[in-house]
Amino acid sequence: MRKGKSSMLLTVSLIVIGVLFAGLAMTGYVAQGSSDEKVGLVVILDASGSMEGEKIEGAKNHLLSLLPRIISSKLDTALRVFGWNIPNCVSELVVGFGPSNDLAHNREIEDMISLIYADNSTPITDALEKAGEDVTGYSTRRILLITDGADNCGGDATLVASQLVGCEIKVYGVGYGITEEGRALLSAITTTTGGEYYEATTQEGLRSAVAQAVTEALSELQGWVEVHNDSSYPVWVFVHTEFQDTLQPGDVLRFTSFPGEVWISATPYTNPRVGQCERKVFVTEGTTIEAHIAFDG
Repeated sequence: MRKGKSSMLLTVSLIVIGVLFAGLAMTGYVAQGSSDEKVGLVVILDASGSMEGEKIEGAKNHLLSLLPRIISSKLDTALRVFGWNIPNCVSELVVGFGPSNDLAHNREIEDMISLIYADNSTPITDALEKAGEDVTGYSTRRILLITDGADNCGGDATLVASQLVGCEIKVYGVGYGITEEGRALLSAITTTTGGEYYEATTQEGLRSAVAQAVTEALSELQGWVEVHNDSSYPVWVFVHTEFQDTLQPGDVLRFTSFPGEVWISATPYTNPRVGQCERKVFVTEGTTIEAHIAFDG
């Protein structure tokens, strides 16, 4: 991939409740050249009987919350499920591929996820094998598997994983309240295919694990944001209304983001009741956006 450079500068001055002045400057740099080739992502959701209760509800909720953030036009997504009301020991592609920035496609995935409940078996081998076939038409191929256990249908998922390597397919796994056998299996699958394995035991941990897995799986579609505290005192930084960190003077917060609109806000740690300065930045693939916070007064 060829790399080029481009830059842009936007300067914004904000007045917060008339007593505090904040400047937020956004600078984008190191924009990389990119290919028109698309990425195919198959999400495999375990809806087997052992996922009943908070496990399946948590997995569904975190997938739903993540969908609006995956907005790159270069990404096509599909949803494959096993368990639920699907016959034992098989998986089903319940929503085929469509662009993640397409509202109708996202709504189709959301509607399907809302219908799913936990029941039946855990055919991980079948799901991986068929997901590998699902992404055949894409140059960059990714699978995200969310599960709590090992295959109980007699398949050999590690053998399938070795076959996926030959097709340049990476698997990213999230284990939630997973068994020891399941942990060993997911670790083997992700290691073999060059993906990553994440594990969670709580709802909050699951939210973080799913987000990390998707971010890593789609890293080639990411941009970066750097928030610099140029003030002389600490500030609280929020991204999409979620608290991120307390930045001391001179500190920098760096995080990845899918292309699109990102809302960044900052509040003076010394006087949070004053209010926030808030600004949106637009992240593009392979580009770093700088946001400089400078409170005075």
